[in-house]
Amino acid sequence: ALAALAAIASLKAAFENGFSEIEQLDEDGDLANVRKHPDFAGLRKELVAKGEAAAKAKVKALLATNKPFPFDFELKNLDGKTVKLADFKGKVTIVDVWGTWCPPCRKEIPHFVELHKKLGDKGLAIVGINYEGGEDPKDDIKKIKDFVKENKVPYDCVIGDEKTQKQIPNFEGYPTTLFLDRAGVVRAKLVGY
Repeated sequence: ALAALAAIASLKAAFENGFSEIEQLDEDGDLANVRKHPDFAGLRKELVAKGEAAAKAKVKALLATNKPFPFDFELKNLDGKTVKLADFKGKVTIVDVWGTWCPPCRKEIPHFVELHKKLGDKGLAIVGINYEGGEDPKDDIKKIKDFVKENKVPYDCVIGDEKTQKQIPNFEGYPTTLFLDRAGVVRAKLVGY
């Protein structure tokens, strides 16, 4: 019991110092005994509430400092079908600019998949714009298709072009995530995982 209390105190300190992986609390095998402690449920609830409050504050600050910019695309998906931003009119849309070769990009995809599952039928759309940069476009498409299949990506992935990327002011790198409102205006841009 004392070890569990010490572990709970350590977890609380870790979250106060920036650790924010709530899933780790639920999945880490080393925490199995700690999860059984009566104080754990309260700690988890407290950490979730603090995390949500911090996330809301971060989003509010991001929206306040972001200068909206226009963005549009008309690109081919992995099956050669044209996908346009206009196809998502009226939906809040996340555009993920990524590549299968990029470790942080690969790391964030499961989160987008989960977000799509939770909110896809409530007006959220997600589109991955892929930049593979390989010598053979067919090989690039195969890499993306394999990744999409393996990770059960339920949303469209399209092949990016230079024109589309140049619309993103001060493009810094991969992944870059754009958050568009229902009118199709970019309200926020995040770079990195």
